[in-house]
Amino acid sequence: VEDVIRTYDAANPSASVAGLEKVYEMIFRQRTGAKDLFWLDEKLTAVAALLQACSGIYAEATINEPTLASGGQASITYEILNRSALPITLSKVRLAKSHFPGDPATITLDDPLIDPKQTTELNPGKRVTGTLPISGFNNALISQPYWLRETHSIGMYVVENQNKRGIPENGEVAYIQFDFIIQSERAERISFSVPVQYKHTDPVLGELYQPLAVVPPVLVNIPAARAYVFADQQPKPVPVTLRAGQAGVKGNLALQVPNGWQAEPATVAFDLQNKDDEQTVNFMLRPLAGAAEGKTELRAVATVGTERYSRGIQQIIYPHIPTQTLFPEATAPLVRLHVARGHTRTIGYLMGAGDEVPEALRQLGYTVSLLDPATDLTAEHLARYDAVVLGVRAYNVLDQLKTKQPELLKYVENGGTMLVQYVVNRGTVLPQIGPYPLTLSADRVTVENTPVTFVNAPGGAIITRQATQPTAAPSLSQSLLNTPNKLTAADFSAGWVQEQGLYYPSAWDSHYQSVIASHDPGEADKSGAILVAPYGKGRYIYTGLSLFRELPAGVPGAYRILANLVESGGK
Repeated sequence: VEDVIRTYDAANPSASVAGLEKVYEMIFRQRTGAKDLFWLDEKLTAVAALLQACSGIYAEATINEPTLASGGQASITYEILNRSALPITLSKVRLAKSHFPGDPATITLDDPLIDPKQTTELNPGKRVTGTLPISGFNNALISQPYWLRETHSIGMYVVENQNKRGIPENGEVAYIQFDFIIQSERAERISFSVPVQYKHTDPVLGELYQPLAVVPPVLVNIPAARAYVFADQQPKPVPVTLRAGQAGVKGNLALQVPNGWQAEPATVAFDLQNKDDEQTVNFMLRPLAGAAEGKTELRAVATVGTERYSRGIQQIIYPHIPTQTLFPEATAPLVRLHVARGHTRTIGYLMGAGDEVPEALRQLGYTVSLLDPATDLTAEHLARYDAVVLGVRAYNVLDQLKTKQPELLKYVENGGTMLVQYVVNRGTVLPQIGPYPLTLSADRVTVENTPVTFVNAPGGAIITRQATQPTAAPSLSQSLLNTPNKLTAADFSAGWVQEQGLYYPSAWDSHYQSVIASHDPGEADKSGAILVAPYGKGRYIYTGLSLFRELPAGVPGAYRILANLVESGGK
């Protein structure tokens, strides 16, 4: 090995082939009688890759579509080119598929397809191409990231094959293996493989490759990050989009709901003629008189023949990583709850870094308008809304707030309710985000279901204590806890997911009233989760509660809390 490294010539890599063949042979001999083959095979693969590179062999295996339906067929085109002056014999080309437990059609190297026509001499500059058919995948989950295949608990994945732990992504769905002999003094038979990939051309980026994904014959997609919340018996639409994983797929689509709920129509027939054709079906869903209060789940199911499919498709596409394909289940939280809306009817929402809170407000029956930070942040325009809500991290990402903050505070002063969701304590566009001083921090409560207590004092470390408290201040926290819904401690913890709250202020002016306190195990209470202050005729509220996570997850208490936070009191 040291000799190969010492004599390597970057101007003539093929001169290292003879030495690498000797290394390959010596490692291969060590496999005889060895108890542990893992590292031997790892090194054999590494040396084979070095031999391929130094001998100037280029190879690829491509398919003309990014997905292949389970049970479908396609054709793979392979290519191998000798770019060196070495005489090379191509002895075998074969297709092999990855293994998926429980699917007898995809056992690794089980009867791999071999192309016998390609036993040929690869003279310098010669290019050999061919095609092989691929079929037999009976389970689309072979392309699902391995850690997402099984139902998992919060923060803990289930991995059946423990040898996969720590592997950053799935292995290839299928690959072409080339066996070749370099006609030299040693003439070792070398094998290397290339993954089957979808190859296409982008007008800007040029040739691109992405992993082949196996998909179900029909994909069932429902809107992501959305809960369906019913505070009354009025029906709501549930859109379901079908997408053909293969041509000529037809069947029936239904919405499965718990007892006490009704979805209309009961079933809808579909007939998708071409691959990637889509059809959206709108079901009307409503709770009946017997629907139990609380959170359950709905599921969209497509039936094709005797098979049932209930997974959609989500792709993560960035130029610097391979395309990642996920198959989320076609489910959504379904929530029946009693929640009052009080006086507030219209809400202006200023989006920050991005969240689904406007949709949650609409689910409760509010009329929500998204505000344009360039044109809508004037006191005159804002006056048409009963409440104004700023999305998560708005003061971190919206430069317009540098100059528009006085207009927002004037809206509050004139009687409006302004709710600010969490702001990261660094990189704010303003030194102060409220009408009175408060100090943002990285304080948070990470245990999402930790108990809370209600507080009736300012709490925290007071920045500036006012000589006289505004007469309305003592009642603000109680009003928020009781109007229009009487909140309980369970509303702030039961069923919550991924943190109770984050970026709580650590100190604030005594105009602010703290509403709740909670803490992670072994820590002191943090009382900055909700701060409310009077300002003129209105009220200003800051909350670090992770409502942006709880609302899409369908947490009932989060909806009651939200209704109280946006309550205007008729001002």
